[in-house]
Amino acid sequence: MERKGIVRRRAAYGFALLAGCALFGACVGDKEATGAKDGVRIVSGAWPDGEETRVAYETDGDRHRVVWTEGDALRVAAFADGVRVSDGGKRWSRFDMVTDDGFDASYMLFSGPALMPSGSGKQRLYALSPAGMLAGETEDKLVFPSVQTYSPDSFDPDAVLLVSAPVEAELPQSGTVHTAPFRFAHYTGYLCLAPEGLPESVSEERIDRIVLERMDGEAVSGNFEAVIDDAAGDWTLEPGGETLPTVTLDFAGSGTTVGDVESCWFSLLPGTYGRVAVSIYTVSGTMLRMERDGLVIEPGVIGRQRIRFGAGDTVTRTFRLDGGDLGIGETMNGEKMTGTKDGIVFGYYKLKCVSSGGELHVEFGKNGSLANESPFPGRITSVEVECTEAVKSRFIKVSMGTAAGEYAYTRQGTTNEVNCFEAPAGSDYRYMSVENGNTYVADLRNIRITCVQED
Repeated sequence: MERKGIVRRRAAYGFALLAGCALFGACVGDKEATGAKDGVRIVSGAWPDGEETRVAYETDGDRHRVVWTEGDALRVAAFADGVRVSDGGKRWSRFDMVTDDGFDASYMLFSGPALMPSGSGKQRLYALSPAGMLAGETEDKLVFPSVQTYSPDSFDPDAVLLVSAPVEAELPQSGTVHTAPFRFAHYTGYLCLAPEGLPESVSEERIDRIVLERMDGEAVSGNFEAVIDDAAGDWTLEPGGETLPTVTLDFAGSGTTVGDVESCWFSLLPGTYGRVAVSIYTVSGTMLRMERDGLVIEPGVIGRQRIRFGAGDTVTRTFRLDGGDLGIGETMNGEKMTGTKDGIVFGYYKLKCVSSGGELHVEFGKNGSLANESPFPGRITSVEVECTEAVKSRFIKVSMGTAAGEYAYTRQGTTNEVNCFEAPAGSDYRYMSVENGNTYVADLRNIRITCVQED
């Protein structure tokens, strides 16, 4: 980005042309306060041309043809004599589709109220699409979506931001006026990311989300202020509230697995992102993380980039255990038993499965214990134990070590909420154990072991 905290881009108007104008409906302000004129209506058509503008994207092979979608709308700001027009506190007008003569994906009319200045009827009009990206009509707050919907063929059309070059309008005292076409350009740029070489061990896991993170912390989504420089005919987005350095691609309901995913489409604000992290999260709790340098996003450009899982990339897996796992029975076992969960063999002693509030808990008897007998696939970073009673949690001891029976780290619980035991920095523990040193049973809701495997 050009300077810290600002997303700035001069739109390449004419690259993406909506040939036609928005249609401005009648709007009557407070005449005594503003000297507003009678209702004025501005009429024109609008169409997306070729692979330019938006709103929905029809795919024909590698070609993305842009079409309108019913219900699309514009937001329009106005300047008079170089000053932003505010009509009764309104800074934006909404222009909706006119479908009286039917819907045409390639050519539409729009209609909406005009902002009426006091004094001169000359205006310079600026349009923005989609209308819903602006928080309201009385402020310039724009919310760029931090969560976008996954599609295997294209980016989320609700995350595509278009801005127009100025259009001159001479407003009459009342009636209808025609203007020149709005010329739209993409403010956003696009990334088609193609993951390759993802680990076979997680290929069958369904993807929950993929997160693109700008590691320098600069804002890439959230709340911005849309600033128009009328003298330059230019648009700027400036952080204007809570922002995030991430954009999340939501895979909910897609059923896509790690082994199936071929491309991930992001709509992004323009700039040089420097170092970024791409994290793939699965429904079962696995995270694949890849960090790369030098991502450049340009307005209106689809950047196609392959990202191969390799040296330095990591797989973080969370193994969850409750009373329904490992074959734990409804009576406490009096001798050591073993069971397997997610490919890891565990040994346990004096454990019992109990049902509580619709959940299956693990009940640890006196000296009850649980430990893995085959190593975790990566270094353990944390063990979380949730005990139903704070007093009894103090007798729950968690240990970590480099081999079964050789433990170098031991801590005890303190709370009836989540007791999180984090492995020391630089450790490479592959084994853990949970023990109950109380004379009474301890009821655990669940146990979670997180480990990181580096390629």
